[in-house]
Amino acid sequence: GEGPIDVEMRRKLLRPFAFINLKKVPGGPVARINRIHDYVRANRDFIRQQLAICDPDLVVCCGDDVWDVLTGHVLPEEAKSRVGEVRINSEASAGTLPSGAALLSYWHPQPRRSLGTAFLREKFRESIETLVREGRVKLRTGFRKREA
Repeated sequence: GEGPIDVEMRRKLLRPFAFINLKKVPGGPVARINRIHDYVRANRDFIRQQLAICDPDLVVCCGDDVWDVLTGHVLPEEAKSRVGEVRINSEASAGTLPSGAALLSYWHPQPRRSLGTAFLREKFRESIETLVREGRVKLRTGFRKREA
């Protein structure tokens, strides 16, 4: 079977990724979606700047609620209708941000452990492969060099 991933391997695997939380302040063990909506509405400009700095090819929203918050409060009004959400498998939906980045809505892993880690991992891999096959995401190593 698979053993745990050691710290060095985890660093190597995660180096080309950036992770951000829409709500930047600590809370309790359960996210209250109404508080996340309030926080994001109040801080949308900061979150837009952070996304622009990261310049992602793929944004993964951990759940439909996060998708709704991102598309409802962070995207400019004129871009909201152009995201184009489509179901790509039983567990995920995809769309496209105005920047051209693919947007993926996938279960947050914490409350879905009852589905089984192997199942969640397989569906996530399947989701990413679909996005790559459809040309929504290009695989690359490292980050793009930002032009000054």
